[in-house]
Amino acid sequence: DDKQYPFFTQTFSQRIPVWPAAFDEPLTKMSHEYLDPMLNRYSPKFKGVLLAYKNVNLSHRPQRASVEKPPTNDTPVVLESFECYAPPFAWLTADLHLFVPSRGAWMEGEINLQSEGHIGVVCFEKFNASISRKSLPKGWQFVEQEEEEDTGYWMTENGDKVEGKIYFRIKNFSSGSTGDYTYLSLQGTMLDDEAEKRIATEERDAEKSRRARSNPNGLLYPTMRLPESSMTKL
Repeated sequence: DDKQYPFFTQTFSQRIPVWPAAFDEPLTKMSHEYLDPMLNRYSPKFKGVLLAYKNVNLSHRPQRASVEKPPTNDTPVVLESFECYAPPFAWLTADLHLFVPSRGAWMEGEINLQSEGHIGVVCFEKFNASISRKSLPKGWQFVEQEEEEDTGYWMTENGDKVEGKIYFRIKNFSSGSTGDYTYLSLQGTMLDDEAEKRIATEERDAEKSRRARSNPNGLLYPTMRLPESSMTKL
């Protein structure tokens, strides 16, 4: 399997103040203070979501934790102090497990929503994604259902109902924050690069025509509305 998924492990180091309240359990308390708040949130610093961390170490310089003798709260740490009234400093180093979305990266997940306009997918039991009908394989058709609680389903060119797990690539993604949470929007494609380029060209031409019809004497800046099914609140 040559699919490249957007999961990475990265060693991270940051110089931090170590307050006296953490002297009894420096490794545990510094991890809780600096790493735990970033868990399962999108971080611009890492350009992704921090899923987990391990091999935490505190030292006087950036240094990975020893695999043979992992540090504990009782491991001596050399702290650096510059002023007698300021807290001493140390380097916090850890291995981070990150989800870093990028265009072209592969995703997989279970279909949880189907409509005439798109397919919604839950990826890795954590991230929501949306695939527009324009980015579905050629030959797929939407079959409407008469029941009100079910809008219908997609069918392949062979007549098979589209359901269960599917694989796709990231077409676009965006992130941001509002209130107390961050969000990540993933939009996917099941087409190859050439097909996506043709679609992008058609969409640009359609947008130019829309602007010309709506305001022939000036510019209209398009607003992109992210599909709800593509959003993950973190």
